[in-house]
Amino acid sequence: MRWSRSPRSSCSCSRPTQDIQLIQAFEAGTRSLQSLNQIAGKHDPDAIFDQWKDEVLKANELESALAANQLVPDEGEDVQSDLEAELDALVREQEEVSQEDLELSAAFGRASISDEAQSFSTRQGLPSQTTLARHQC
Repeated sequence: MRWSRSPRSSCSCSRPTQDIQLIQAFEAGTRSLQSLNQIAGKHDPDAIFDQWKDEVLKANELESALAANQLVPDEGEDVQSDLEAELDALVREQEEVSQEDLELSAAFGRASISDEAQSFSTRQGLPSQTTLARHQC
């Protein structure tokens, strides 16, 4: 693409630079969208929406059947044990997350207390815990 200065324009440096920056930004945006399409596997948005809609309708039907106490298991499937297994898996996952949260909060609490103690002893002119540990060895 060739750039030429308009005969009406008195400024020769500002406008082409802005145009180039706009074109570069547009090209970068286009490349980003293309890479997002590749990452998404070029799925059809309508197909994804239809699948989601079907799942929502199925979930609503199951919820209505449960509320009306009309849920009948399919032949060869043990719905109750499947639901219990799924519930157990969710409970285990929640317990793991809770345990991780406790460990993180405990570690953060120890770090905060240790940092606060270090700061206090430094303000008071006391030797730090690491200095004391070195002298004990």
